[in-house]
Amino acid sequence: MEAGTTAFELGGVEPRLDDRILAFLSGEPGEITFNGMRRALAAHPESLTRALRRLSRDGRVLRETRGYRLGMPPALAPTGKATVPGYAEPRRALVAEVRLPPAEPVPELLGRLAGRWFGQLRWVGTYDRPKEPLLVWSRADGRGQLLLGLRRGHLRVYAEPPPSALAPSEGRALEEAARELLWHALGFLASSPNGWSHDTTAAPGTKSRENLSN
Repeated sequence: MEAGTTAFELGGVEPRLDDRILAFLSGEPGEITFNGMRRALAAHPESLTRALRRLSRDGRVLRETRGYRLGMPPALAPTGKATVPGYAEPRRALVAEVRLPPAEPVPELLGRLAGRWFGQLRWVGTYDRPKEPLLVWSRADGRGQLLLGLRRGHLRVYAEPPPSALAPSEGRALEEAARELLWHALGFLASSPNGWSHDTTAAPGTKSRENLSN
């Protein structure tokens, strides 16, 4: 399996790739790129292409401008989760955040970050969560995904899996990548036309930029 696998824990008989795709898109509804799905599912590109074609023909997966999303949902358990053997909720942890100035049009500007690559971070897609939509990137140089969201005036970066669940060196690298993503996002938003001011305030527990690499 690829090092970046985070959404599935496989044991015994591996679920069919079609079922794993449906479970993934059901558990994280949104719009996911082909490469983002390939990394999350540790799938061979040709196998994933064939599976997506089958699911698209059946209307169970829809191909959108920036990726794929769930079409007709699979059978759900009473919990509302897809009933696919081996599916496990991904674990994530908040690793960096800043408090933004009030009355700034940040939600609209966040949309401009979609589809962009930053350093070794590769665009995965969006998770359409009602309370906090998330933009998702994966690391090209190691394990883990990073998720950028905005909630209650705070710009937040989550790591998946939590850095504490990885080997120490991988955990530190994932935390550093999360901080770099946060500052890439801040710099991009601050430089955008009609963007917001540079005057952000670090939230409790968030290091200043000078200390982010310490």
